[in-house]
Amino acid sequence: MGNKYIIATDPRGLPVEMWDERWEWICLKHQELVKRGVTQGHLADAIENPENGTIYWSNDYRDSDLYFKRFSRKLMLRVAVKYVAGAGEVPTVHFVRRISKNNKIRWMKDK
Repeated sequence: MGNKYIIATDPRGLPVEMWDERWEWICLKHQELVKRGVTQGHLADAIENPENGTIYWSNDYRDSDLYFKRFSRKLMLRVAVKYVAGAGEVPTVHFVRRISKNNKIRWMKDK
């Protein structure tokens, strides 16, 4: 088994961990991320500094928090993080064009 390490700490102070194998699986399953040069640093930035200081959830990812971050003019990264016993792991990452109105706010940074 490969290395497990903390890639980010979200704005609430919760650590997010990643296994080497998980990152490889995400890159294999979502080749568009590799083609556009997405790195674990991009994931860390989305988790640490989510778009509009907001963390979401949706019915599609009920057991995960969703972090969005603008990646390009037309695309955002959506990073799903599942928390168990105070630590999060990344089950999946996708590109989306916008934050869906079906997402619900789970947490918002105080202005």
